[in-house]
Amino acid sequence: MAAVLSSDAHSCRCAWRPVTDLDRLQAFCAADLVFSGVVLGEKSIESDPRDKTYTFRVDAPYRGDTERFMSTSPNWHSCTKRLTRGDRYLVYAKRDSESGLLDVRKCSFTVQIDESDEPLVLWHENAAREQATLCKQDFYELRLEDETKKFLERYKKLLEDTEALLADDAA
Repeated sequence: MAAVLSSDAHSCRCAWRPVTDLDRLQAFCAADLVFSGVVLGEKSIESDPRDKTYTFRVDAPYRGDTERFMSTSPNWHSCTKRLTRGDRYLVYAKRDSESGLLDVRKCSFTVQIDESDEPLVLWHENAAREQATLCKQDFYELRLEDETKKFLERYKKLLEDTEALLADDAA
């Protein structure tokens, strides 16, 4: 299945497919910042009404140096993800090196979340605890078979820990 996301004369295409935990882990390790938070405000930029800056209250930092309040970059293009004020999101972002603001793309793993997304939140809590180990090596440069096996063992442990936490909560 594929979804085409477009706006104006420019388009952004995201190849949608079932997301595996390995996909999520790769995105987690590649992101500068991963956190959950609520969109507190949306501000339009005078020079271009399509440009918006969103301000988040960070509830739970998972990766990177987050602050209590974070803002997205105002640069608009068709791949910029549109957010809704008052909603809670799990945010995967790159930090703009010049402004320090966040760049949140449509094709990133950024998603709106609520109470029903507890397994996803627990996965991120576990990944945050283990990120020093899990994100130490670049996934695209793993060359030796034994390194790959070690990585997969660490990753399998992360999944088992998440499942154990869910089972404990259900009991």
